[in-house]
Amino acid sequence: MSKFVHNNLEEQDRVKNEDFNRKWILEKGVMNHQVIDVSNLCVSEQDKYDANPFHVVWFKNIDRLMNMLSENIRLKDITFVDVGCGSGISTLYVADNYNFKKYIGFDFDPELIKSAELNRNLFKMGNKSLTFVQENARSYALPNEKCLLFMFNPFGLETMKIFIENNLDLLRETASIIAYANDLCIDYLDSLNTDVKRNEKFNLSLIRF
Repeated sequence: MSKFVHNNLEEQDRVKNEDFNRKWILEKGVMNHQVIDVSNLCVSEQDKYDANPFHVVWFKNIDRLMNMLSENIRLKDITFVDVGCGSGISTLYVADNYNFKKYIGFDFDPELIKSAELNRNLFKMGNKSLTFVQENARSYALPNEKCLLFMFNPFGLETMKIFIENNLDLLRETASIIAYANDLCIDYLDSLNTDVKRNEKFNLSLIRF
């Protein structure tokens, strides 16, 4: 049995968070894909079976995760990596609100990456470094630097294990962090001798290696 509690939210929480998303997306003029079913993705059937449907995270959950970071964390020294970035809206929200060294979003679906590139062109990035790439988490190698990995439950436990185990030594060497929304694989990540900080109401975890 898991030691972590996953609470159900009240309807008023959903309304407030979704309204905040709508207002930001409208203000920034980016394209919003509400939900994209896995069956519609342009990838192999083998890759589809452990992938979760794409939909945009509540931006306030990103803020909640950022607020869980230690005060001495220097974002400008850390690379932000959006794992399963979809159409890139969550990556752009972070770039708009937080000053990381650079921003990388990757997804295994080529059409979603095309949407992410278009959204980046619509968005006023200034001089911030942001890259979207088509990559599969099962083979993706993280950059050799301290990263904050953002995940909005992009895939199941099997892919999570492959992704983390492929990058585990680097995650530990660089003392990287995972900011995990809808943290269904938290028991596995906790088993790796990580430091886990949770927000039980919103199912958020901050995992430090």
